[in-house]
Amino acid sequence: MSVKNKININNFLTYSIYLWYFFLVVLGLIVGSSAGDDHGDYIINWQRSLIERDPWQEADPVTGQLNVYGPLHPLMSFFYYFHPILPKFLYMLMFTLSNLYIFNLLKKKGYFNTFSNILFFFLAIPFNFLFINYIFIFGHNDALVFGLIVFGLVFRIQNSHALSGIFITLSILEKYYTVVLVPFILLDYFINKNFKDLYKFIIFSIMTALIVLLITFLLYGFNLNFLYNYFTAKSSTGVFSYLSSFKWYIDLFNNRLGHLDGVYDFLLKTSFFTMLIVYFSFLYFSISQKFKTYFSMSIALWIVFTLHSGSFMTYYIVVISLFLMIPLEENENLYIKLQNIALPYFIYLSVSSFLYLFASDGYGEILGHLRNISGFINLFLSLFSIFFLISISLQMNNRK
Repeated sequence: MSVKNKININNFLTYSIYLWYFFLVVLGLIVGSSAGDDHGDYIINWQRSLIERDPWQEADPVTGQLNVYGPLHPLMSFFYYFHPILPKFLYMLMFTLSNLYIFNLLKKKGYFNTFSNILFFFLAIPFNFLFINYIFIFGHNDALVFGLIVFGLVFRIQNSHALSGIFITLSILEKYYTVVLVPFILLDYFINKNFKDLYKFIIFSIMTALIVLLITFLLYGFNLNFLYNYFTAKSSTGVFSYLSSFKWYIDLFNNRLGHLDGVYDFLLKTSFFTMLIVYFSFLYFSISQKFKTYFSMSIALWIVFTLHSGSFMTYYIVVISLFLMIPLEENENLYIKLQNIALPYFIYLSVSSFLYLFASDGYGEILGHLRNISGFINLFLSLFSIFFLISISLQMNNRK
């Protein structure tokens, strides 16, 4: 391919992605908050934060809404006060800017000189209904987490360790799950004996957390209810919840597998600890095998969501964002193999998200069964992808 053709293709991709995101943002503004889903719960929480000045009170008696998000989340109520659509616009904007930033970094590295890379990138994020649905239609706050963690990790690559600490900490204070990435970041500093930048990262992370907590305490009073709500809230428990929710199938065949209630209860009670054991085992394994940081972080987060969060597809928004950043530090030959393995699962998430647009709780038990089946498909595809991604990475590392 000639240099002129490469420039033309890059220009075409640039114009296309900018126009596409402009269209999606306009679509999101037109839809507003009418699509409901989790954004409806955000609005209830922001209204209670403004009126009752207690964002972590007991569950709403009508909707059952309970704020299980971090101390950064209720501060968005002030944007909501100025205009109800403003928080969703900021979510969409943060996601769009961060994704365009990744796009431009990859373009500078010549990533889009290969058609398979173009196809993967656009199917994985811009044309993926996981993102279109939950960010631009439903307005989930995972868009904010996506943007914060992307900028935080990019700043780390660019040796802006103070900014990296600030953005990564803010992502944790919005939605706690990105704390999973912190051990990998800290260990990377230790392994490279980069203690000066490590101190800077830790100091600015602590300062950011203290400032957000101080603002929260001044506005809503001193309490730790944001932690209490998170740890006491009822939620799905991933792999083991699939076994439990699929009990109807076993009963359908006269319980041929025996009475498994005791097994279900044990698995559900120990699911969190099982997830921790697997997570820390992978942490040790990734260090011993000298995996690159972005690959390790994307797989670690993927493992945690698969084992503990089940089919909550919105969480995989951040997994895909991390995966798209792997070529910033990894050789092209390996990354092409990795993306070929990951793409079927990313497409599955897109298709599932598209079908969710047409789902209605009015179908009752039938919809519940379909969700159980979809959950099992998600489980097996996810575990299959994780296994082969690690296998390919090990194979390539052993060839070096």
